[in-house]
Amino acid sequence: MLIKRTCSNVTSAVLQAIEQGEREIVFEKGEYHFYQNQGIERFSCISNHDNDGVKHVGIQIEDVDKIVIDGNGSDFVFHGIMLPISVDHSANVELRNFSVNFPVTAYVHSTVVDASERFCDIKLWENTPYRMREDIPLFSIDGEYEFMYNNALEFNSELECIEYGTNDRDYFTHSSADEISEGILRIKHKFDVVPRKGNYMFFRLGERFAPGIFINKSNNIKIDGVTIHHCLGMGILAQLSQDIHIHKLKIVPSDKRFVSAYADGVHFVECSGNILVEKCHIEKQMDDFLNCHGIYAQVSNVEGNIVYVKLRHYQALGMLIFERGDKVEYIDCQTLLSYGGNEIISSQMCSDNLIKLVMNNKPSVKIGDYLENVSHTPDLTVRDCYFGKNRARGLLITTRGKVLIENNCFERSGAAIRISGDCNFWFESGCVKDVTIRNNKFIDLNANSRWGQAVIDIAPEVKHPQGAVHKNICIEDNLFQTFDIPLLWANCAEKIVFRNNKVIKTDTFKPKGLLSNPVTLTECYDCIIE
Repeated sequence: MLIKRTCSNVTSAVLQAIEQGEREIVFEKGEYHFYQNQGIERFSCISNHDNDGVKHVGIQIEDVDKIVIDGNGSDFVFHGIMLPISVDHSANVELRNFSVNFPVTAYVHSTVVDASERFCDIKLWENTPYRMREDIPLFSIDGEYEFMYNNALEFNSELECIEYGTNDRDYFTHSSADEISEGILRIKHKFDVVPRKGNYMFFRLGERFAPGIFINKSNNIKIDGVTIHHCLGMGILAQLSQDIHIHKLKIVPSDKRFVSAYADGVHFVECSGNILVEKCHIEKQMDDFLNCHGIYAQVSNVEGNIVYVKLRHYQALGMLIFERGDKVEYIDCQTLLSYGGNEIISSQMCSDNLIKLVMNNKPSVKIGDYLENVSHTPDLTVRDCYFGKNRARGLLITTRGKVLIENNCFERSGAAIRISGDCNFWFESGCVKDVTIRNNKFIDLNANSRWGQAVIDIAPEVKHPQGAVHKNICIEDNLFQTFDIPLLWANCAEKIVFRNNKVIKTDTFKPKGLLSNPVTLTECYDCIIE
């Protein structure tokens, strides 16, 4: 079916086509506008986002087997607070050849025109709607909602990365402002690090509302040739899904903007099967490039064969992350080590954070420890991609599946690759067992101390180390172009191989001087460094 440029209600037209059984929907090349008041309302619990509840969806693919949405090079523009595209309980879905954008971003773009230890004057970029309420500026997203600025990020306007040594400027949330003239604001605060004139300053508005593309309980999904210029959360969030192929994805800002996605580029939660991310270009998004993890659920009670578990992080509420037949392992909260396992007979959501599990065998898990769903641990391949100039880190990897990271370029972010896992804040599981990092280029990474100890961080958050959490990590034949000494920092791991890597010294930034060795290993065993 062909969707024409003259279509006045695109959401309705696409939905009608899907309901009539159309399995290839092609757009006549052009610009299409999706409006919140025309959006399909769906209640969604979206992991790692803030406002679970009713979403206004632009394109809803639900309970569909085999469909292609081909934008034919079109631009999709979404107005208001919207979830642009949702793929829910579907299979064999291909999204291709279109861009996703919003007329106003959820970040305020500005340039520093003057600053001292007591104030910072900023000039707002074009298309920044705002008004003053006494001494507080209020900004709107497409005229629908008004927000105070939340926190700020200062980017070096020449290097297009976070200004060296600044990190997040969270204190902007508590700062008042005067309007000097139309579009020029003086923010009053005591600055330990004075903003640099000519740099870009970006202010966060609101929360992580929704990703650009949401994939839920679906399988065999392909995203090909899609560009996300801006969205109100992560670029792509996939949860409880299987076999995902992302090819030639671009997450880049559109003209006259600097910021792309509001949070992570691509994010996989409790997925399985094979995930392939290749030939993608992701830059200037305001969190990590890619994250692949499960969710630790804390044991709150045990009654015979029944285990009650809690979802601890508020951004995981409402997610039923266990199903009949899933295998789980018991995780010690102090060591992050497994000490047994079981199989699930049935699962039930008792409340937004409490899940009832009936186990195959009488469980020996201790109250206060955690369950990890080891049936939701995908293989992951990331190759031939560019990742650059964002807030936070590069790839966050915690999956037991086979991981291959090769032929990528990482430039001017925090740690390029972080392998962590924790039972104290994000509750992101689990361990890695087979990771290969080869033939990548790492350029001027980790200039800000908040985002990692070294270019590659292996850092499970263990309270009382009693053995290796992660194992079998091979880092070879990579090129490090770096201003600082640390290349690898690892804790609680075994069988790390670090070999045949080339290092070239740069002078882009001053060395931080926090670590004096290229490789630092603590509580690590059977490692080869050569």
